[in-house]
Amino acid sequence: MCFENKLLKNTINHVTYLNNKILIRKCKIMGLISHLEHIKGGNNFLKGLSIYSDSDFTSIAKKYFYLLLVLAVGVISFFVRTYRIDETFWAFGDQIRDWSIALNGDLPLHGTPKVGGGFSWGPIHYWVLRVIALTIGGFFDNLPHAGGYGFALLRSLADGFLFWSLTQLGFASLGVTGVMLLIITLPLESALSGIIWNPGLAITFLVFSLGSALCLLKKKQAFWGFFALLAAVLGIHAHTPLIFWALANILSIFIISAFAMYSNPEKVKSFFLWSIFSLICVFLVQLPYLIHIATTTANETYLNKGLNSIFRFELNKNVLFGLLHRSLEIVGIKIDIFSIFILTPILILVIARLIKERIYEITIVFAIGIVSFLCAVLIFAMTGLPVDSYWLMNLAYPLFLPVLIMTFKGWENSFLRMSSVFFSFFLFTFAIVNFQDRFNVRDHQFRFPEYGSISRGISKLKNSHKVLKSIHIDFETVHPFNAESLYRFLGGQISKKDGSEIVSIHRDGTYSVQTSTNSKSQ
Repeated sequence: MCFENKLLKNTINHVTYLNNKILIRKCKIMGLISHLEHIKGGNNFLKGLSIYSDSDFTSIAKKYFYLLLVLAVGVISFFVRTYRIDETFWAFGDQIRDWSIALNGDLPLHGTPKVGGGFSWGPIHYWVLRVIALTIGGFFDNLPHAGGYGFALLRSLADGFLFWSLTQLGFASLGVTGVMLLIITLPLESALSGIIWNPGLAITFLVFSLGSALCLLKKKQAFWGFFALLAAVLGIHAHTPLIFWALANILSIFIISAFAMYSNPEKVKSFFLWSIFSLICVFLVQLPYLIHIATTTANETYLNKGLNSIFRFELNKNVLFGLLHRSLEIVGIKIDIFSIFILTPILILVIARLIKERIYEITIVFAIGIVSFLCAVLIFAMTGLPVDSYWLMNLAYPLFLPVLIMTFKGWENSFLRMSSVFFSFFLFTFAIVNFQDRFNVRDHQFRFPEYGSISRGISKLKNSHKVLKSIHIDFETVHPFNAESLYRFLGGQISKKDGSEIVSIHRDGTYSVQTSTNSKSQ
Protein backbone atom coordinates (compact mmCIF):
# COMPACT_ATOMS: atom_id res chain seq x y z
CA MET A 1 0.00 0.00 0.00
CA CYS A 2 2.88 2.39 0.85
CA PHE A 3 4.55 1.70 -2.47
CA GLU A 4 1.30 2.47 -4.35
CA ASN A 5 0.79 5.73 -2.43
CA LYS A 6 4.35 6.87 -3.14
CA LEU A 7 4.05 6.04 -6.81
CA LEU A 8 0.79 7.98 -7.20
CA LYS A 9 2.15 10.97 -5.29
CA ASN A 10 5.25 11.22 -7.48
CA THR A 11 3.13 10.94 -10.60
CA ILE A 12 0.77 13.74 -9.52
CA ASN A 13 3.68 16.06 -8.72
CA HIS A 14 4.97 15.82 -12.31
CA VAL A 15 1.63 16.58 -14.00
CA THR A 16 0.31 20.12 -14.36
CA TYR A 17 -3.18 21.07 -13.33
CA LEU A 18 -4.29 21.45 -16.93
CA ASN A 19 -3.29 17.89 -17.77
CA ASN A 20 -4.90 16.24 -14.78
CA LYS A 21 -7.90 15.08 -16.84
CA ILE A 22 -5.89 12.24 -18.37
CA LEU A 23 -4.45 11.20 -14.99
CA ILE A 24 -7.76 11.08 -13.20
CA ARG A 25 -9.35 8.95 -15.95
CA LYS A 26 -6.43 6.51 -15.73
CA CYS A 27 -6.85 6.33 -11.98
CA LYS A 28 -10.53 5.58 -12.36
CA ILE A 29 -9.86 2.76 -14.78
CA MET A 30 -7.19 1.24 -12.54
CA GLY A 31 -9.46 1.36 -9.52
CA LEU A 32 -6.89 3.41 -7.57
CA ILE A 33 -8.87 6.64 -7.19
CA SER A 34 -9.55 5.87 -3.55
CA HIS A 35 -5.82 5.97 -2.77
CA LEU A 36 -5.71 9.69 -3.62
CA GLU A 37 -7.60 10.41 -0.41
CA HIS A 38 -4.58 9.23 1.57
CA ILE A 39 -2.23 11.61 -0.18
CA LYS A 40 -1.63 15.05 1.24
CA GLY A 41 -3.84 17.48 -0.67
CA GLY A 42 -5.60 14.65 -2.38
CA ASN A 43 -9.09 15.84 -1.44
CA ASN A 44 -8.40 19.32 -2.81
CA PHE A 45 -7.00 17.75 -5.95
CA LEU A 46 -10.21 15.78 -6.47
CA LYS A 47 -12.38 18.82 -5.83
CA GLY A 48 -10.49 20.76 -8.48
CA LEU A 49 -11.11 17.99 -10.97
CA SER A 50 -14.76 17.40 -10.15
CA ILE A 51 -15.65 18.34 -13.72
CA TYR A 52 -14.08 15.09 -14.80
CA SER A 53 -16.01 12.88 -12.43
CA ASP A 54 -18.69 10.33 -13.29
CA SER A 55 -20.84 12.97 -14.99
CA ASP A 56 -18.18 13.24 -17.68
CA PHE A 57 -18.57 9.56 -18.50
CA THR A 58 -22.35 9.90 -18.33
CA SER A 59 -22.35 12.64 -20.97
CA ILE A 60 -20.14 10.52 -23.22
CA ALA A 61 -22.50 7.58 -22.79
CA LYS A 62 -25.48 9.79 -23.67
CA LYS A 63 -23.68 11.06 -26.75
CA TYR A 64 -23.03 7.57 -28.08
CA PHE A 65 -26.54 6.49 -27.10
CA TYR A 66 -28.05 9.28 -29.23
CA LEU A 67 -25.71 8.42 -32.08
CA LEU A 68 -26.88 4.81 -31.94
CA LEU A 69 -30.51 5.98 -32.00
CA VAL A 70 -29.79 8.24 -34.99
CA LEU A 71 -28.17 5.30 -36.77
CA ALA A 72 -31.11 3.04 -35.90
CA VAL A 73 -33.65 5.55 -37.23
CA GLY A 74 -31.65 5.92 -40.45
CA VAL A 75 -31.32 2.15 -40.93
CA ILE A 76 -35.04 1.54 -40.31
CA SER A 77 -35.94 4.36 -42.69
CA PHE A 78 -33.73 2.87 -45.40
CA PHE A 79 -35.08 -0.66 -44.84
CA VAL A 80 -38.74 0.38 -45.02
CA ARG A 81 -38.21 2.38 -48.20
CA THR A 82 -36.11 -0.23 -50.04
CA TYR A 83 -37.60 -3.56 -48.92
CA ARG A 84 -37.70 -5.86 -52.00
CA ILE A 85 -37.10 -2.85 -54.23
CA ASP A 86 -35.08 -4.98 -56.64
CA GLU A 87 -38.13 -7.23 -57.11
CA THR A 88 -40.99 -4.73 -57.10
CA PHE A 89 -39.53 -1.41 -58.31
CA TRP A 90 -42.07 0.97 -59.84
CA ALA A 91 -40.47 1.53 -63.26
CA PHE A 92 -42.90 3.35 -65.52
CA GLY A 93 -43.25 6.63 -67.45
CA ASP A 94 -41.60 9.28 -65.25
CA GLN A 95 -39.11 6.85 -63.73
CA ILE A 96 -37.86 5.52 -67.07
CA ARG A 97 -37.68 9.04 -68.52
CA ASP A 98 -35.72 10.51 -65.60
CA TRP A 99 -33.33 7.56 -65.28
CA SER A 100 -32.59 7.77 -69.01
CA ILE A 101 -31.70 11.46 -68.60
CA ALA A 102 -29.47 10.65 -65.63
CA LEU A 103 -27.58 7.91 -67.50
CA ASN A 104 -27.14 9.92 -70.68
CA GLY A 105 -25.85 12.95 -68.82
CA ASP A 106 -27.73 15.38 -71.05
CA LEU A 107 -29.07 17.34 -68.09
CA PRO A 108 -31.68 20.08 -68.65
CA LEU A 109 -31.62 23.54 -67.09
CA HIS A 110 -35.18 23.15 -65.84
CA GLY A 111 -36.92 20.64 -63.62
CA THR A 112 -39.57 18.03 -64.30
CA PRO A 113 -42.78 18.87 -66.23
CA LYS A 114 -45.54 20.46 -64.12
CA VAL A 115 -49.19 19.45 -64.14
CA GLY A 116 -50.18 23.09 -64.79
CA GLY A 117 -47.74 23.45 -67.68
CA GLY A 118 -44.10 24.38 -67.95
CA PHE A 119 -41.40 22.92 -65.73
CA SER A 120 -40.33 22.90 -62.11
CA TRP A 121 -38.14 25.81 -61.10
CA GLY A 122 -34.80 24.05 -61.03
CA PRO A 123 -32.97 20.94 -62.30
CA ILE A 124 -31.92 19.62 -58.88
CA HIS A 125 -33.92 16.39 -59.38
CA TYR A 126 -31.95 15.48 -62.49
CA TRP A 127 -28.63 16.58 -61.06
CA VAL A 128 -29.00 14.50 -57.90
CA LEU A 129 -30.13 11.54 -59.99
CA ARG A 130 -27.06 11.97 -62.20
CA VAL A 131 -24.77 11.78 -59.15
CA ILE A 132 -26.55 8.60 -58.03
CA ALA A 133 -26.14 7.08 -61.50
CA LEU A 134 -22.40 7.85 -61.51
CA THR A 135 -21.73 6.59 -57.97
CA ILE A 136 -23.88 3.52 -57.38
CA GLY A 137 -25.55 2.87 -60.73
CA GLY A 138 -22.81 0.47 -61.82
CA PHE A 139 -23.38 -1.75 -58.77
CA PHE A 140 -26.89 -2.46 -60.06
CA ASP A 141 -26.07 -2.82 -63.78
CA ASN A 142 -27.41 0.71 -64.31
CA LEU A 143 -30.95 -0.53 -63.85
CA PRO A 144 -33.44 2.08 -62.59
CA HIS A 145 -33.91 0.63 -59.11
CA ALA A 146 -30.41 2.00 -58.38
CA GLY A 147 -32.05 5.44 -58.36
CA GLY A 148 -34.58 4.18 -55.82
CA TYR A 149 -31.76 3.02 -53.55
CA GLY A 150 -30.05 6.41 -53.91
CA PHE A 151 -33.17 8.44 -53.10
CA ALA A 152 -33.97 6.16 -50.15
CA LEU A 153 -30.43 6.60 -48.80
CA LEU A 154 -30.77 10.39 -48.93
CA ARG A 155 -34.10 10.20 -47.12
CA SER A 156 -32.68 7.94 -44.42
CA LEU A 157 -29.87 10.47 -43.83
CA ALA A 158 -32.46 13.25 -43.61
CA ASP A 159 -34.59 11.25 -41.15
CA GLY A 160 -31.58 10.59 -38.95
CA PHE A 161 -30.64 14.27 -39.00
CA LEU A 162 -34.19 15.35 -38.09
CA PHE A 163 -34.27 12.86 -35.23
CA TRP A 164 -31.01 14.24 -33.88
CA SER A 165 -32.17 17.87 -34.14
CA LEU A 166 -35.42 17.11 -32.29
CA THR A 167 -33.64 15.38 -29.41
CA GLN A 168 -31.29 18.36 -29.12
CA LEU A 169 -34.29 20.60 -28.41
CA GLY A 170 -35.22 18.66 -25.29
CA PHE A 171 -37.85 16.27 -26.59
CA ALA A 172 -37.80 12.81 -25.08
CA SER A 173 -35.84 10.43 -27.29
CA LEU A 174 -38.46 7.71 -26.77
CA GLY A 175 -41.25 10.02 -27.96
CA VAL A 176 -39.22 11.29 -30.93
CA THR A 177 -38.40 7.70 -31.90
CA GLY A 178 -42.11 6.85 -31.84
CA VAL A 179 -43.02 9.85 -34.01
CA MET A 180 -40.23 9.08 -36.49
CA LEU A 181 -41.39 5.47 -36.78
CA LEU A 182 -44.94 6.66 -37.45
CA ILE A 183 -43.70 8.98 -40.19
CA ILE A 184 -41.33 6.42 -41.72
CA THR A 185 -44.12 3.83 -41.97
CA LEU A 186 -46.73 6.13 -43.55
CA PRO A 187 -47.81 3.81 -46.39
CA LEU A 188 -48.12 6.28 -49.26
CA GLU A 189 -45.11 8.41 -48.33
CA SER A 190 -42.74 5.51 -47.66
CA ALA A 191 -43.82 3.74 -50.86
CA LEU A 192 -43.20 6.77 -53.07
CA SER A 193 -39.91 7.76 -51.42
CA GLY A 194 -38.24 4.58 -52.65
CA ILE A 195 -38.81 5.24 -56.35
CA ILE A 196 -37.42 7.72 -58.86
CA TRP A 197 -39.84 10.59 -58.42
CA ASN A 198 -39.27 14.27 -57.75
CA PRO A 199 -41.94 14.69 -55.00
CA GLY A 200 -40.00 12.21 -52.87
CA LEU A 201 -36.74 14.12 -53.34
CA ALA A 202 -38.56 17.35 -52.50
CA ILE A 203 -39.62 15.93 -49.14
CA THR A 204 -36.01 14.89 -48.47
CA PHE A 205 -34.96 18.53 -48.85
CA LEU A 206 -37.94 19.50 -46.69
CA VAL A 207 -36.67 17.27 -43.87
CA PHE A 208 -33.13 18.66 -44.16
CA SER A 209 -34.55 22.21 -44.08
CA LEU A 210 -36.72 21.46 -41.07
CA GLY A 211 -33.86 19.84 -39.17
CA SER A 212 -31.57 22.80 -39.93
CA ALA A 213 -34.23 25.28 -38.76
CA LEU A 214 -34.53 23.38 -35.47
CA CYS A 215 -30.72 23.42 -35.08
CA LEU A 216 -30.81 27.18 -35.66
CA LEU A 217 -33.48 27.41 -32.97
CA LYS A 218 -31.31 25.53 -30.48
CA LYS A 219 -27.77 26.62 -31.28
CA LYS A 220 -28.38 30.20 -32.55
CA GLN A 221 -25.66 29.78 -35.18
CA ALA A 222 -26.29 31.62 -38.45
CA PHE A 223 -24.96 28.92 -40.78
CA TRP A 224 -27.85 26.66 -39.77
CA GLY A 225 -30.20 29.29 -41.18
CA PHE A 226 -28.25 29.17 -44.43
CA PHE A 227 -28.65 25.38 -44.71
CA ALA A 228 -32.36 25.62 -43.86
CA LEU A 229 -33.01 28.28 -46.50
CA LEU A 230 -30.97 26.56 -49.21
CA ALA A 231 -32.62 23.17 -48.59
CA ALA A 232 -36.09 24.77 -48.71
CA VAL A 233 -35.31 26.41 -52.08
CA LEU A 234 -33.92 23.15 -53.49
CA GLY A 235 -37.09 21.40 -52.33
CA ILE A 236 -39.15 23.86 -54.37
CA HIS A 237 -36.90 23.13 -57.34
CA ALA A 238 -37.65 19.42 -57.03
CA HIS A 239 -41.44 19.79 -56.71
CA THR A 240 -43.15 23.16 -57.03
CA PRO A 241 -46.11 22.46 -54.63
CA LEU A 242 -43.56 22.30 -51.82
CA ILE A 243 -43.43 26.10 -51.99
CA PHE A 244 -46.40 26.37 -49.62
CA TRP A 245 -44.61 24.50 -46.86
CA ALA A 246 -41.25 26.07 -47.68
CA LEU A 247 -42.63 29.61 -47.29
CA ALA A 248 -43.80 28.80 -43.76
CA ASN A 249 -40.41 27.33 -42.88
CA ILE A 250 -38.54 30.27 -44.44
CA LEU A 251 -40.69 32.63 -42.36
CA SER A 252 -39.75 30.68 -39.22
CA ILE A 253 -36.07 30.98 -40.16
CA PHE A 254 -36.31 34.78 -40.29
CA ILE A 255 -38.23 34.89 -36.98
CA ILE A 256 -35.71 32.64 -35.24
CA SER A 257 -32.81 34.66 -36.66
CA ALA A 258 -34.39 37.94 -35.50
CA PHE A 259 -34.82 36.62 -31.94
CA ALA A 260 -31.27 35.28 -31.95
CA MET A 261 -29.85 38.66 -32.98
CA TYR A 262 -32.03 40.46 -30.42
CA SER A 263 -30.87 38.22 -27.58
CA ASN A 264 -27.21 38.36 -28.66
CA PRO A 265 -26.32 41.63 -30.45
CA GLU A 266 -22.74 40.40 -30.98
CA LYS A 267 -24.04 37.93 -33.57
CA VAL A 268 -25.74 40.58 -35.73
CA LYS A 269 -22.72 40.83 -38.04
CA SER A 270 -22.51 37.03 -38.39
CA PHE A 271 -26.19 36.72 -39.25
CA PHE A 272 -25.96 39.61 -41.72
CA LEU A 273 -22.99 38.07 -43.57
CA TRP A 274 -24.62 34.64 -43.69
CA SER A 275 -27.83 36.26 -44.99
CA ILE A 276 -25.93 37.89 -47.86
CA PHE A 277 -24.19 34.61 -48.59
CA SER A 278 -27.54 32.78 -48.53
CA LEU A 279 -29.10 35.17 -51.04
CA ILE A 280 -26.11 34.75 -53.36
CA CYS A 281 -26.39 30.94 -53.17
CA VAL A 282 -30.15 31.05 -53.78
CA PHE A 283 -29.52 33.16 -56.88
CA LEU A 284 -26.86 30.73 -58.10
CA VAL A 285 -29.06 27.65 -57.71
CA GLN A 286 -31.85 29.53 -59.47
CA LEU A 287 -29.56 30.59 -62.33
CA PRO A 288 -30.04 27.46 -64.50
CA TYR A 289 -33.80 28.00 -64.57
CA LEU A 290 -33.36 31.71 -65.30
CA ILE A 291 -31.17 30.78 -68.25
CA HIS A 292 -33.88 28.38 -69.39
CA ILE A 293 -36.48 31.14 -69.22
CA ALA A 294 -34.28 33.47 -71.26
CA THR A 295 -33.78 30.89 -73.97
CA THR A 296 -37.29 29.45 -74.36
CA THR A 297 -40.77 30.60 -75.31
CA ALA A 298 -42.72 32.91 -73.07
CA ASN A 299 -45.57 30.43 -72.63
CA GLU A 300 -43.43 28.27 -70.36
CA THR A 301 -42.64 31.16 -68.05
CA TYR A 302 -46.18 32.24 -67.26
CA LEU A 303 -47.75 31.33 -63.96
CA ASN A 304 -50.59 28.87 -64.44
CA LYS A 305 -54.23 29.60 -63.73
CA GLY A 306 -53.93 28.10 -60.28
CA LEU A 307 -51.54 30.81 -59.12
CA ASN A 308 -53.79 33.45 -60.66
CA SER A 309 -56.61 32.11 -58.49
CA ILE A 310 -54.42 32.49 -55.41
CA PHE A 311 -53.87 36.17 -56.11
CA ARG A 312 -57.65 36.63 -56.47
CA PHE A 313 -58.19 34.83 -53.11
CA GLU A 314 -60.78 32.47 -54.55
CA LEU A 315 -61.37 29.98 -51.73
CA ASN A 316 -63.55 26.92 -52.29
CA LYS A 317 -64.77 25.85 -48.84
CA ASN A 318 -65.79 22.37 -49.98
CA VAL A 319 -62.33 21.83 -51.46
CA LEU A 320 -60.78 23.20 -48.25
CA PHE A 321 -62.56 20.72 -45.97
CA GLY A 322 -61.87 17.93 -48.43
CA LEU A 323 -58.17 18.71 -48.38
CA LEU A 324 -58.13 18.85 -44.59
CA HIS A 325 -59.73 15.42 -44.43
CA ARG A 326 -57.44 13.88 -47.08
CA SER A 327 -54.23 15.32 -45.64
CA LEU A 328 -55.04 14.03 -42.17
CA GLU A 329 -55.90 10.62 -43.62
CA ILE A 330 -52.52 10.51 -45.37
CA VAL A 331 -50.73 10.94 -42.05
CA GLY A 332 -52.93 8.33 -40.39
CA ILE A 333 -55.19 10.66 -38.38
CA LYS A 334 -58.87 9.69 -38.36
CA ILE A 335 -61.32 12.54 -37.90
CA ASP A 336 -64.33 11.66 -35.78
CA ILE A 337 -66.29 13.01 -32.82
CA PHE A 338 -64.22 11.04 -30.32
CA SER A 339 -60.84 12.32 -31.59
CA ILE A 340 -62.11 15.91 -31.68
CA PHE A 341 -63.51 15.55 -28.17
CA ILE A 342 -60.21 14.19 -26.84
CA LEU A 343 -57.65 16.20 -28.81
CA THR A 344 -59.23 19.66 -28.53
CA PRO A 345 -58.82 20.08 -24.73
CA ILE A 346 -55.28 18.67 -24.94
CA LEU A 347 -54.41 21.19 -27.62
CA ILE A 348 -55.89 24.04 -25.56
CA LEU A 349 -53.96 22.88 -22.50
CA VAL A 350 -50.67 22.75 -24.42
CA ILE A 351 -51.15 26.23 -25.91
CA ALA A 352 -52.06 27.67 -22.50
CA ARG A 353 -48.96 26.10 -20.97
CA LEU A 354 -46.74 27.43 -23.74
CA ILE A 355 -48.04 30.95 -23.15
CA LYS A 356 -47.71 30.71 -19.36
CA GLU A 357 -44.25 29.13 -19.24
CA ARG A 358 -42.93 31.14 -22.23
CA ILE A 359 -40.98 28.26 -23.66
CA TYR A 360 -39.80 29.98 -26.78
CA GLU A 361 -38.29 26.99 -28.58
CA ILE A 362 -41.33 24.77 -28.14
CA THR A 363 -43.71 27.53 -29.23
CA ILE A 364 -41.77 27.97 -32.48
CA VAL A 365 -41.81 24.21 -33.15
CA PHE A 366 -45.55 24.18 -32.57
CA ALA A 367 -46.02 27.16 -34.89
CA ILE A 368 -43.86 25.70 -37.69
CA GLY A 369 -46.05 22.60 -37.75
CA ILE A 370 -49.47 24.30 -37.58
CA VAL A 371 -48.69 27.31 -39.80
CA SER A 372 -47.05 25.29 -42.57
CA PHE A 373 -49.96 22.83 -42.60
CA LEU A 374 -52.60 25.55 -42.74
CA CYS A 375 -50.68 27.54 -45.39
CA ALA A 376 -50.43 24.53 -47.67
CA VAL A 377 -54.08 23.49 -47.30
CA LEU A 378 -55.46 27.04 -47.70
CA ILE A 379 -53.42 27.83 -50.80
CA PHE A 380 -54.16 24.44 -52.36
CA ALA A 381 -57.84 25.18 -51.83
CA MET A 382 -57.43 28.55 -53.60
CA THR A 383 -55.84 27.15 -56.73
CA GLY A 384 -58.97 25.52 -58.03
CA LEU A 385 -56.80 22.76 -59.48
CA PRO A 386 -57.31 19.04 -58.82
CA VAL A 387 -54.90 18.11 -56.03
CA ASP A 388 -53.40 14.63 -56.15
CA SER A 389 -52.69 12.84 -52.89
CA TYR A 390 -48.95 12.91 -53.38
CA TRP A 391 -49.11 16.74 -53.29
CA LEU A 392 -50.07 16.41 -49.65
CA MET A 393 -47.30 14.00 -48.61
CA ASN A 394 -45.02 16.86 -47.61
CA LEU A 395 -47.47 17.78 -44.83
CA ALA A 396 -46.63 14.66 -42.80
CA TYR A 397 -43.46 15.96 -41.19
CA PRO A 398 -44.69 19.41 -40.06
CA LEU A 399 -48.07 17.99 -39.01
CA PHE A 400 -46.41 15.59 -36.59
CA LEU A 401 -44.39 18.35 -34.92
CA PRO A 402 -47.18 19.53 -32.59
CA VAL A 403 -47.56 15.94 -31.37
CA LEU A 404 -44.03 16.17 -29.96
CA ILE A 405 -45.01 19.03 -27.65
CA MET A 406 -46.31 16.54 -25.11
CA THR A 407 -42.95 14.74 -25.07
CA PHE A 408 -41.00 17.83 -23.96
CA LYS A 409 -38.78 17.16 -20.95
CA GLY A 410 -38.38 20.77 -19.79
CA TRP A 411 -41.84 21.52 -18.43
CA GLU A 412 -41.75 23.47 -15.18
CA ASN A 413 -45.02 21.92 -14.10
CA SER A 414 -44.47 18.51 -12.46
CA PHE A 415 -47.74 17.13 -13.83
CA LEU A 416 -46.73 17.99 -17.39
CA ARG A 417 -43.28 16.48 -16.86
CA MET A 418 -44.86 13.23 -15.71
CA SER A 419 -47.38 13.40 -18.56
CA SER A 420 -44.55 13.77 -21.10
CA VAL A 421 -43.01 10.52 -19.82
CA PHE A 422 -46.24 8.57 -20.22
CA PHE A 423 -47.03 10.18 -23.58
CA SER A 424 -43.55 9.37 -24.91
CA PHE A 425 -43.99 5.76 -23.84
CA PHE A 426 -47.43 5.68 -25.48
CA LEU A 427 -46.13 7.07 -28.80
CA PHE A 428 -43.28 4.57 -28.92
CA THR A 429 -45.51 1.63 -27.99
CA PHE A 430 -48.17 2.66 -30.51
CA ALA A 431 -45.54 2.92 -33.27
CA ILE A 432 -44.09 -0.51 -32.47
CA VAL A 433 -47.49 -2.24 -32.23
CA ASN A 434 -48.66 -0.78 -35.56
CA PHE A 435 -45.33 -1.08 -37.38
CA GLN A 436 -46.06 -4.41 -39.10
CA ASP A 437 -49.55 -3.46 -40.27
CA ARG A 438 -48.44 -0.10 -41.67
CA PHE A 439 -45.45 -1.74 -43.31
CA ASN A 440 -47.66 -4.37 -44.99
CA VAL A 441 -49.96 -1.68 -46.40
CA ARG A 442 -46.93 0.21 -47.71
CA ASP A 443 -45.59 -2.92 -49.40
CA HIS A 444 -48.65 -3.09 -51.66
CA GLN A 445 -48.57 0.49 -52.91
CA PHE A 446 -46.73 1.58 -56.05
CA ARG A 447 -45.24 -1.84 -56.51
CA PHE A 448 -44.44 -3.55 -59.81
CA PRO A 449 -44.26 -7.24 -58.76
CA GLU A 450 -43.01 -8.43 -62.14
CA TYR A 451 -40.01 -6.09 -62.19
CA GLY A 452 -37.63 -8.65 -60.68
CA SER A 453 -38.42 -11.35 -63.23
CA ILE A 454 -38.09 -8.93 -66.14
CA SER A 455 -34.84 -7.34 -64.92
CA ARG A 456 -33.22 -10.74 -64.29
CA GLY A 457 -34.13 -11.91 -67.78
CA ILE A 458 -32.81 -8.69 -69.31
CA SER A 459 -29.57 -8.93 -67.31
CA LYS A 460 -28.92 -12.42 -68.68
CA LEU A 461 -29.27 -11.06 -72.19
CA LYS A 462 -26.58 -8.41 -71.98
CA ASN A 463 -23.56 -10.73 -72.18
CA SER A 464 -24.70 -12.84 -75.12
CA HIS A 465 -26.61 -10.39 -77.25
CA LYS A 466 -25.95 -6.86 -78.40
CA VAL A 467 -28.41 -5.92 -81.12
CA LEU A 468 -31.94 -7.31 -80.94
CA LYS A 469 -34.95 -6.78 -83.12
CA SER A 470 -37.42 -6.62 -80.22
CA ILE A 471 -38.11 -7.80 -76.67
CA HIS A 472 -41.51 -8.97 -75.49
CA ILE A 473 -42.96 -10.06 -72.14
CA ASP A 474 -44.93 -13.26 -72.50
CA PHE A 475 -46.89 -12.96 -69.24
CA GLU A 476 -49.43 -10.52 -67.84
CA THR A 477 -48.18 -7.52 -65.79
CA VAL A 478 -50.02 -5.05 -63.55
CA HIS A 479 -49.38 -2.35 -66.15
CA PRO A 480 -48.11 -2.53 -69.73
CA PHE A 481 -44.32 -2.37 -69.63
CA ASN A 482 -41.67 -1.86 -72.29
CA ALA A 483 -38.78 -4.18 -71.38
CA GLU A 484 -36.65 -2.74 -74.19
CA SER A 485 -35.95 0.33 -72.06
CA LEU A 486 -34.18 -1.84 -69.46
CA TYR A 487 -32.10 -3.47 -72.19
CA ARG A 488 -30.94 -0.07 -73.40
CA PHE A 489 -29.90 0.84 -69.85
CA LEU A 490 -27.56 -2.18 -69.94
CA GLY A 491 -25.93 -0.97 -73.13
CA GLY A 492 -27.91 -3.14 -75.52
CA GLN A 493 -29.46 -1.97 -78.77
CA ILE A 494 -32.87 -2.47 -80.29
CA SER A 495 -32.99 -2.13 -84.07
CA LYS A 496 -35.79 -3.26 -86.36
CA LYS A 497 -33.35 -2.99 -89.26
CA ASP A 498 -30.12 -4.52 -87.93
CA GLY A 499 -31.52 -6.94 -85.36
CA SER A 500 -32.69 -10.40 -86.32
CA GLU A 501 -33.57 -11.93 -82.95
CA ILE A 502 -36.84 -11.59 -81.06
CA VAL A 503 -36.62 -12.20 -77.32
CA SER A 504 -39.44 -13.29 -75.01
CA ILE A 505 -39.05 -12.75 -71.23
CA HIS A 506 -40.69 -15.39 -69.02
CA ARG A 507 -42.15 -15.04 -65.53
CA ASP A 508 -39.38 -17.15 -63.96
CA GLY A 509 -36.66 -14.73 -65.12
CA THR A 510 -35.57 -16.76 -68.14
CA TYR A 511 -35.84 -15.83 -71.78
CA SER A 512 -36.20 -17.44 -75.19
CA VAL A 513 -34.76 -16.23 -78.48
CA GLN A 514 -36.40 -16.66 -81.85
CA THR A 515 -34.91 -16.06 -85.26
CA SER A 516 -36.04 -16.72 -88.77
CA THR A 517 -34.45 -20.18 -88.66
CA ASN A 518 -34.51 -21.45 -85.08
CA SER A 519 -35.37 -20.75 -81.48
CA LYS A 520 -33.61 -21.38 -78.17
CA SER A 521 -34.30 -20.80 -74.49
CA GLN A 522 -32.01 -19.70 -71.65
